[in-house]
Amino acid sequence: MSPLVPSPALTPRTLRHATTYPRLPADAYLVIEAGDSLALINVPVGRTHVGRGFAADIELDDPTVSRRHAILIRDESGVHILDDRSVNGVHVNGVPTVGCILRDGDRIDLGRVRLRFILAP
Repeated sequence: MSPLVPSPALTPRTLRHATTYPRLPADAYLVIEAGDSLALINVPVGRTHVGRGFAADIELDDPTVSRRHAILIRDESGVHILDDRSVNGVHVNGVPTVGCILRDGDRIDLGRVRLRFILAP
């Protein structure tokens, strides 16, 4: 991995007040707010179940999330999200959906839980 090089648009004064991080490896991720921090979860190829139940691959401890809330399917065409017959539905960028292909930066709401989809180049 190459070292982080400051953008020429950022001044040294701005960089003093910034926290810099190395670039993410090229992949698909979900970012979930977890208390005072953020959790970064890799979306693997294949099916990933998201919900409140023990059988979920990504388990979310919130009463507004169904035990089987959503399914992420990652294949050669991208990452798809499907509603898994949840009570509160799946919203992508504020729009209810039963299924769609996710794009970089999409906001996903599962009940009160907000996630962000990141596609690192």
